Amino acid sequence: MTEPRPAGVYRSRDDISNLAVKVTLRKVTAAHTFGVDADSPEPPGVEASSAQAPRPTVAPQEEEIRIFRWQEKVFSEEELKLYSDVSNCTSPLEHEYHQTVQRIMQERLRMATVHSTRLSTRTDGDGFYDPAEDALQMTTSPSEQPSILAQRATAVRRRHGDRQPKSSDTPHPVTFHITERQKAKRVPATVFQVMYIVANLAWPLPADKEDLHVLCCIKFDCHGVLEVRPDFSRHRPYRIETDYGQSFEYVLEHVSPRMSVDEQTRETTAMAELYSRHAELLSNRVGSDFERGPTHESSVNLHVFAELVSAQDFEYDNLYANILCEYPDPWFPSENTTKRNFVTQTCKKGRSGRLKGVAHFCYPFELSAGRRNAVDPITKWPAFFIQINSLDWWERHRVEGYCAISIPDQPGTYDITVDTWRPAGRDHVDALRRFFIGGAPELEDPSYIAVPHGHHGKVLSKFGFRTETSGRVRVRLNCIQHWNRQRGVVARATTAQPAVSETTASVLQAFQSARARFRQLQQQQQEQ
Repeated sequence: MTEPRPAGVYRSRDDISNLAVKVTLRKVTAAHTFGVDADSPEPPGVEASSAQAPRPTVAPQEEEIRIFRWQEKVFSEEELKLYSDVSNCTSPLEHEYHQTVQRIMQERLRMATVHSTRLSTRTDGDGFYDPAEDALQMTTSPSEQPSILAQRATAVRRRHGDRQPKSSDTPHPVTFHITERQKAKRVPATVFQVMYIVANLAWPLPADKEDLHVLCCIKFDCHGVLEVRPDFSRHRPYRIETDYGQSFEYVLEHVSPRMSVDEQTRETTAMAELYSRHAELLSNRVGSDFERGPTHESSVNLHVFAELVSAQDFEYDNLYANILCEYPDPWFPSENTTKRNFVTQTCKKGRSGRLKGVAHFCYPFELSAGRRNAVDPITKWPAFFIQINSLDWWERHRVEGYCAISIPDQPGTYDITVDTWRPAGRDHVDALRRFFIGGAPELEDPSYIAVPHGHHGKVLSKFGFRTETSGRVRVRLNCIQHWNRQRGVVARATTAQPAVSETTASVLQAFQSARARFRQLQQQQQEQ
């Protein structure tokens, strides 16, 4: 029977290799427990009969004290027998254990002494697990059943299972019937390391059969969390009763060496330097070249994040698009703008269903512009000029259509579908040339899609320019406007206040003069 063992959870930034745990294991007799000394005087209030009764003492071999380091391998008697035979070793770690055991056995033969010990360890590479971990409950309910997640989590530690000596028969390389234990071995290792301190409480030693009891389980994960189950002894020792009717008590003590003042100072300095370098690295990655907002009181910045979604109903396949950002005067590109022209990838049109005749580009692009003197009404906004082209197997390029999309004057999200057109040839010869050798009439000046550069008149005539209707283009826009003041409020509105006050004063003065004349007329009538 084993008493409930609470676990202790600690967080440490120190190197886990400095961890040291002292274990004191003692066999409990009829009148001896921890904290009671046979040579100490009898405490007051004890009867004489009990004081005169003989009290058995603890034999030296019945008490063991040992300090264990992190992942320190201490072999038990059964492991010494197991790893002394090289045929029982399969992994590189087990072959290393075999060499260590050979040195231990040679030392025993040279010293002619055999030091049997109950205490041993199981490191992370041994694949040992405590069956009592399967019985851990998350609640106090007596009817709690472990969930599938809990069962699989506890099965993670069963990577190798119980190690048994190999038989002389060569096993078959193919396993036809896979057991649940074999399935659990295939679960990948966890992100924490574990170490067990176990004791073989069978007596006398060495025994033919082990009676292993886990005294302590230590886990350390990658986040610096240390779990000790059971926790270090604070008030009284832990007690274990074996199946052979024996009782043992043991004490767990934390005996890791403490850091000196100089070491603490060096570690604090190193951690501060590490954090400063990490902060500097993050600042270098983020950068400091952030675009500032408009500084002039009547300026505005425009940011458009656009996407060329699709193109459909065009004559030829393998479509690609050229996109040009147009900045009309007085708009200008922002300082961080590096590209004004974008070229998409080549897309094939769909063959059937809703996607028939539709080429999906899903090509993102952006525009950043600024303008000063935004007090005046804004009549022209930046625009996108889009040219849809086609490319066939013979590397023949054809212009499929042109369109212009003006940025909306209100911020928000827009999904726009625009019809396109392309220049038409003069006769059937141009159509034959377009079909057989590629090439077609195209615009020399892309601004002719909308208002050509250099046009300042009120009327724009394109009479005589022959075009043909082509497909459609779908564009999605996300517009952001950054104003230095509230939009629609005139910055010089305070200059109109004196005029308003002067008008009010003149009205009151006219009213008073009219009232005075009315009174004069009224008095004249009364005198007559």
